Amino acid sequence: MTAKAGSARQVALNVLVRVARDGAYADRALDVALDRSALSDRDRGLATELVYGTLRQQIYIDFLLSTLADRPLKKTAPIVRESLRMGAYQILETRVPAHAAVNEAVALVQHDFRHAAGFVNAVLRKLATLKEEGQLPRVSERVADEREALAIAGAHAPWIVQEVARRRGADAARAFIAANNQRPPLSLRVNESRATRDEVRRELEAQGIEVEVPPRVATGLIAKHAGDVGALPGLAAGRFTVQDLGAQLIGELSRPEPGAFVLDACAAPGGKATHLAEMTPSATVLATDLHAGKTRLIDAHALRLGLANLRSGVVDATDPDALGMLLTDHGRDHVDLALVDAPCSGLGTLRRNPELRSSAKDRVKDLTRLQDQLLDAIATAVRPGGFLVYAVCTITEAEGPERIAEFLKRNGDFEPSMPESPVLAPLFVEHAGEAGRFTAVAMWTDLHDTDGFFAVRLRRR
Repeated sequence: MTAKAGSARQVALNVLVRVARDGAYADRALDVALDRSALSDRDRGLATELVYGTLRQQIYIDFLLSTLADRPLKKTAPIVRESLRMGAYQILETRVPAHAAVNEAVALVQHDFRHAAGFVNAVLRKLATLKEEGQLPRVSERVADEREALAIAGAHAPWIVQEVARRRGADAARAFIAANNQRPPLSLRVNESRATRDEVRRELEAQGIEVEVPPRVATGLIAKHAGDVGALPGLAAGRFTVQDLGAQLIGELSRPEPGAFVLDACAAPGGKATHLAEMTPSATVLATDLHAGKTRLIDAHALRLGLANLRSGVVDATDPDALGMLLTDHGRDHVDLALVDAPCSGLGTLRRNPELRSSAKDRVKDLTRLQDQLLDAIATAVRPGGFLVYAVCTITEAEGPERIAEFLKRNGDFEPSMPESPVLAPLFVEHAGEAGRFTAVAMWTDLHDTDGFFAVRLRRR
């Protein structure tokens, strides 16, 4: 038996190998693979399910496989390892018959790794037998530490669960895991310059799509069972864009005043920048990124949404001199509002980006250095009386409250200045630092059904 070169399982395997070996983002790698394939809609759905499902359960799957295999998984070739994981996911979580899952996994390795076919066959058949007999190994019986066992059983890196438990308690950690193991909703942001929310809702419902109107986000919609997002009516015409509800609330926190000049640093692919341009048409938004290719994505989004008040620029936002030169090119000395949408560990997006569940803790330290550099450099571009918004889609204390506490200690000319907003007020959390107390927005997937975010607005004295 040989797997078809262009089959859904082959496409999914190729994506999983790219994620594991090259550190690729699953969503981007999958989009490219599907665009290059000739898969039917049904097979595209299968490939998507196999990629995200395998990544979502990978840590737990690895625990099970390690108890059954006669060699360490890390010593197997990437294709063999990902075939095992994908086969195990089908056995554990799907309606695919166990024998079919085993046979397909074996077929995927036979061409280039024929010597490993017997190994794959034996391990997956053991797993299928134990699943059928209800005798799967229990994590709690093999891992002594309670929090570590909770994390592995929930397919999260233990340090992530320990971080949540430390900040919010063990019960919250369980809720956090459960929320991340749910499929995320498809959240839309209506472009009010081209349509009202009711108009978009009716257009989607006319296509048989179930639509929910969230109470907190004025331009948000949730589309259920929508199928191919690219085929949704109104998307190509710029009547709406896809954006998590939590990210839309960051836009609310950053709302520019009429006529403001706004800098959105690290803006690609442009979700928050286009939101700011939409909500205040008289404002000018300068969206920047380090790479020219990414600014072209911003330009494409702005064109689709009809946003003539959005510009893009290439700059290293950690370099205050380079920022100053860019602003001069746009006829400005300072900006009225700067949004630092900083690179982060992304741990608030684990239900959407399951490959991040296996992130190494050491990566956070490198990111905090970059976040400090961005904050200090971009702060120099804010005029007196202007605002600086810092936002990260993560849940670590080091990347959120600690960064702002340290920034305020270094920069005495900035002070906390959260807006009066009945929409945001329920999300406000108090923090203490050496420079004093400050209020920030905190969003958690299990509490708010959004991506997890930390964000704060500061004012230059």
